[in-house]
Amino acid sequence: MARTSSSDSTRKTVRGPLVAAGVLAAITGLLILLWPAQTAAVIPIIIAVYALLTGIVYLIAGFTNKTHGTGLRAAHILLGILFVAASVVTFLNLGLATSLLAVFIGVALGVTWIFEAIAAFIHAAGLPKRTSGRRWSFVYAVISLLAGIGVIMSPFLFALWMWLFVGISLLFFGVVNTVRALSMNSNR
Repeated sequence: MARTSSSDSTRKTVRGPLVAAGVLAAITGLLILLWPAQTAAVIPIIIAVYALLTGIVYLIAGFTNKTHGTGLRAAHILLGILFVAASVVTFLNLGLATSLLAVFIGVALGVTWIFEAIAAFIHAAGLPKRTSGRRWSFVYAVISLLAGIGVIMSPFLFALWMWLFVGISLLFFGVVNTVRALSMNSNR
């Protein structure tokens, strides 16, 4: 019984911020796609806020959810540290982050998306079969892994296509992460 209430408590704690981070990511992606030049000056701040919120969510999940195994909790903590570190570094170097956004954010996002894919795979493997949460976690993991590898393999080419790629990715991740968060209470 204690495992269920701990899991429910963590789910309730994490669900709201996860939805907020997903909505922020989707809005950011849409802004990039609609007004790429105008958003260039403010996007590092928005991405840093997104990374900070996401990092906090993963840290909360890693430290408070006692029902998940050590591997998933460690993955959540590592993801939280990576997201928060990316956010702090971006805030401390906004001028540099703006001028070198493609390389800096690209590599940070690539690494984080790969680790996020690993955590989502671990999470999905622990969910009951044939549930929407499991399916969405697998979809999220595959896309996150592919996006992370793609960014790391071509950071300079990424600089040319950064706004389009980041906009589409954030829009997709935002929508999928929001649906994923909203399906946490669903057993379907």
